[in-house]
Amino acid sequence: MELTEGRDALKVGPAFTAAATAFYRRLIQIAAESGEGRRARDRLAEMAAQISALMLQSAGWDEVALELAGALLGPGRCMVNPERREALLGFLGPSVADRLFVPESFWAEREWQPHLPGERELLEDELEFDPPETLAALTRRRGDLAGLPLLVARAVSPHTTMVTLCRGRPQAGGGASAAARRAPGALPSPGAPPRRPAGPLPCLGTRRLLLIRDDSAAVRWPAGWCDRYALRAAFDRASGVREADLERDLIVGEPVDGAACAALRPGERTSGGDP
Repeated sequence: MELTEGRDALKVGPAFTAAATAFYRRLIQIAAESGEGRRARDRLAEMAAQISALMLQSAGWDEVALELAGALLGPGRCMVNPERREALLGFLGPSVADRLFVPESFWAEREWQPHLPGERELLEDELEFDPPETLAALTRRRGDLAGLPLLVARAVSPHTTMVTLCRGRPQAGGGASAAARRAPGALPSPGAPPRRPAGPLPCLGTRRLLLIRDDSAAVRWPAGWCDRYALRAAFDRASGVREADLERDLIVGEPVDGAACAALRPGERTSGGDP
């Protein structure tokens, strides 16, 4: 109420900016004194950005945004669009959940965007990338990845579909210098440091390229319908297939396993539930 009355009484200028800045720093103080957890701090960050956009006309926001981010969001947080959250978690794995800041409103996203790293920075920090190439060329080059022919069969035009092969970076303290000396696409040595594990979905679509993880079990050697389902669903989503069309294809189309149904192990079932 005091903030609203102050906003109505003040004209845009130095005094108005000072009142806005004091309000943001008061939010930081409240969070510190109350010992709020991450979820509550994320809500405060969301609320601060909404108030900045809708009430305070972004006054003082640029001056205090980084301070707010450090105090409320913490280090290493990246802002992602709500529609991309599940895709990123499926591709990078649940271990990155604490790094994601997902604004709920357009206004909060607009205010935070210039001040926080985004999806591109998150991917670059989490993954190592090979040079871009077509899906057909990648499949010829990496004959050891048995899942790639299944992706070629799903592609409309594998000779023009641009992809990049990638894998998780070494975990903290895991010897990144040794990984840097490894040739692109080469398999890690048995004594190599552990890497950040792959998520359950082996493909991710971006604005420029389709990313494929060579450290995913489904890409290395798909075994059973679970891996084939992951390849099929992830590749179709990454290629821009509408979710409704993807679900319809999985429900009424041919079994996910196709000719591999005969090789199912005891207890395994196809996508249609048939043993």
